[in-house]
Amino acid sequence: IWTTTPWTIPANRAISFNPKIAYATYEVEAMVEGLAFEPWAKPGDRLVVAEKLADDVFKAAMIASARKVAAFDPSGVVCDHPLARLDPGYGFDVPLLAGDHVTDDAGTGFVHTAPGHGADDYNVWLAHGLSREDIPDTVDPDGAYYPHVPLFAGLKVIVTEGKKDKVGKFGDANKAVMDRLIEAGNLLARGRLEHSYPHSWRSKAPVIFRNTPQWFIRMDEDLGDGSTLRQRALKAIADTAFHPDHGRNRIGGMVETRPDWLISRQRNWGAPLAMFVDKTTGQPLVDEGVNQRILDAIHEGGADAWFTRPAGDFLGERDPDRYEKIEDILDVWFDSGCTHAFTLEGR
Repeated sequence: IWTTTPWTIPANRAISFNPKIAYATYEVEAMVEGLAFEPWAKPGDRLVVAEKLADDVFKAAMIASARKVAAFDPSGVVCDHPLARLDPGYGFDVPLLAGDHVTDDAGTGFVHTAPGHGADDYNVWLAHGLSREDIPDTVDPDGAYYPHVPLFAGLKVIVTEGKKDKVGKFGDANKAVMDRLIEAGNLLARGRLEHSYPHSWRSKAPVIFRNTPQWFIRMDEDLGDGSTLRQRALKAIADTAFHPDHGRNRIGGMVETRPDWLISRQRNWGAPLAMFVDKTTGQPLVDEGVNQRILDAIHEGGADAWFTRPAGDFLGERDPDRYEKIEDILDVWFDSGCTHAFTLEGR
């Protein structure tokens, strides 16, 4: 496999391939001579790569010659994690999963898959019926590995605090992971590659992807009368007079295809979601008394009351230790979409 983010290897849970790509097994015959270092590949090693990319792989690994042994079908194959021999925490199976996002334009034709750190990885994981519960959390909100991550606990993936010239830079995680892959005998090659990378539009600093718990409004759940929110919204659009009329098609097309609405945000200010979740069951607390106390506090002290007052002020006789106080805020477009109702309600 290949990756531009070695720090995600501890979160690897699968390898993706494309059934439309031709793969083959190759046996290394000779290495490039006269090198100032000893290459990691050795004569006799066998490599499975996309046929179209074989020459590129051999060049990167300093392989002078290799022979094709046989065609290779990745379907149903299960591998070991590349760090399994160093720590039993990586002793789980790593299945090969078919995915259309894999190409043979570059790399090896196989894509390291960490479902907790990328949309393609996440989607291919779920598409194969695998559980969300088996997707690990490896990186904390401050950009460091969680204490439970074998071999790398506490190492920084990305620097989020400290000296200004260091914030937003990558930490020691990439190098540490590559060093461990070398120790395990599972690094074939490494090098520098110029490619595009996501950055924050606000700070211009690089960002990393990590799965986090969020709140959604379901678009296609039966609301009790056989209709869904999507269907109701499309009917409302059809029943509304638009001037000019083409606005109907624009908003209708958006509603027709949009996924579930992500309404939670992790920001320092905004309209709070103002809810509690049972730590044991993961279910939201539905309690009219609690809701009324929240409303009274916000009427009295504004939205900040939710953030500044302790959970016990809202929970009444319920045990505060049993519930998580959700401090996410609402998507500002939720506020915007509700404004007309708040404005007209008393008229």
